[in-house]
Amino acid sequence: MAAGFTVLILICSASLAIPDCSVNNAIDVVRGPDSNSIYGCGFSGQAMIASTALGPELGKEQYVKIVCTDRRHFSNISDLVPSVPKHPQASLGG
Repeated sequence: MAAGFTVLILICSASLAIPDCSVNNAIDVVRGPDSNSIYGCGFSGQAMIASTALGPELGKEQYVKIVCTDRRHFSNISDLVPSVPKHPQASLGG
């Protein structure tokens, strides 16, 4: 069975409300692992952030948002984000 969801980790400006942060206005976007379920996607995203220094390094100016994206809607993260990569992707799963 092919994975149905992909984790996207958005680095968002603290000046943006959480519901307003998206792939189109995030400071940076990191593609995470694929998952067969929406629950697995959320868990994988949290586990990925917990295993890195990404969260604590953001400070008060930024926050992390996990987005689970249906893989049927894109074949590459650049299909979702107009200017990827904004920064070279780290070894967080990308």
